[in-house]
Amino acid sequence: MAPQVKLGGPAASYASAALASIRRFTVTIGVSGKEDDLHLTINSDLGQTLADGMKKAFSAEIEKQRKIVEEKVNALYAQRAQQLQGQVNGLQNSLLAPLDRQRAALDEALKKAVTGSIKRSIRGLDRLKLFR
Repeated sequence: MAPQVKLGGPAASYASAALASIRRFTVTIGVSGKEDDLHLTINSDLGQTLADGMKKAFSAEIEKQRKIVEEKVNALYAQRAQQLQGQVNGLQNSLLAPLDRQRAALDEALKKAVTGSIKRSIRGLDRLKLFR
């Protein structure tokens, strides 16, 4: 028996998938009473079976939508992280530039001090013109 669903939109495909996934269900029918006063009871696991089928049908769509949202969020965070990294780099350069200039000046002063001390410690070295 093929399931027939009269719904529109995505609900129809979910319901069809849920019904198509049902392979078996149990129905118990109880009859009691006299012929002129019968009492019927019907018990079935069809509701739970149908609910399980709907869960399966929805889970694939939910996972697909979750991945789409996750990709969009990751793209937004990546873009924002790139902007922030640019700001950090700019700030770092502006703060370290004066220190780099001071370091270069100190290196030059140290070089002059070492060169001057070597010249004074070795007699006749200034005549060789090595440090001019």
